[in-house]
Amino acid sequence: MQPRFLIVDDAHSRLEFLKRLRHLRQEINAEVRIVASCWPGQEDAVCAALLTVRDKCHALDGLPQKQIKEVIH
Repeated sequence: MQPRFLIVDDAHSRLEFLKRLRHLRQEINAEVRIVASCWPGQEDAVCAALLTVRDKCHALDGLPQKQIKEVIH
């Protein structure tokens, strides 16, 4: 398989895994993109683990309370 993306959720708690994943991608010369989600304030650690710059980070706005309530129900 040759996925286009690998998604790592809560990446801030898996920094060593991100480093190994990045290294493996380089070793096998894969073109897969690593998409790492994290909580606000953890972006710097995730970017450092992936050796990427903050310009490649995208911050998502939080959901309004009404929408959160709908998701829960």
